[in-house]
Amino acid sequence: WLNENYTGKVPCNVTYPNRISLEDLSPSVVLHMTEKLGYKNSDVINTVLSNRACHILAIYFLLNKKLERYLSG
Repeated sequence: WLNENYTGKVPCNVTYPNRISLEDLSPSVVLHMTEKLGYKNSDVINTVLSNRACHILAIYFLLNKKLERYLSG
């Protein structure tokens, strides 16, 4: 529906600008996801660094937010 009646070239996929750098990656969240949830370490790191929307990225952000709330309160 976004490209309906659009006669020009279809826009290319653009990655999200708010990427996480390797230094900002939470090692405790990655460790929890690999040990407790059974994800591969490389899958978690690659998904989060590429900021590709999928369930792994959603789980990472939810766990990271939960950890931040726990540590602050």
